[in-house]
Amino acid sequence: MKATPCPFEAMVTAAARAEELTPALRDHVSGCRSCQEALDVVRAMHRLAMQTVAPPVPPYHGVWLRAEYARRQRLRSRRELVQTMVPAAAATVFFSGLMIWRRPPLHDLVRGSIDLAISMSSVFTGGVALAVLLGFVMLMFVLMEDSSSRDR
Repeated sequence: MKATPCPFEAMVTAAARAEELTPALRDHVSGCRSCQEALDVVRAMHRLAMQTVAPPVPPYHGVWLRAEYARRQRLRSRRELVQTMVPAAAATVFFSGLMIWRRPPLHDLVRGSIDLAISMSSVFTGGVALAVLLGFVMLMFVLMEDSSSRDR
């Protein structure tokens, strides 16, 4: 670029900003290196300004719908947890009390636990049958430990 600017450079930049470059100015820019560089800078700045425009803010109704959907998903996951664990806990407590009250032999207890877990898998969905089976297995170990400690 020259040390002294071209006298047409201010007109070229103003016309380029307004996007109203006249044929006479175009002819001048094609022959003047200083004006050509000024025009290139204005066009580059315009492209840069267009690229950094922030995306429009979504309408409030769309944001509200997404938030409402997320809230319902959280409630649904909590409800599913309660619907899964409450029957398992109730069955475990009920059959634990029944076993303590009746004190069946160990092999009947194991067979009954497996039969109950199989029948529960057809009634409840998810991991309830597995939870009930694990509850009974843990209870059996506790009862076996309790009976072995009484024998000593």
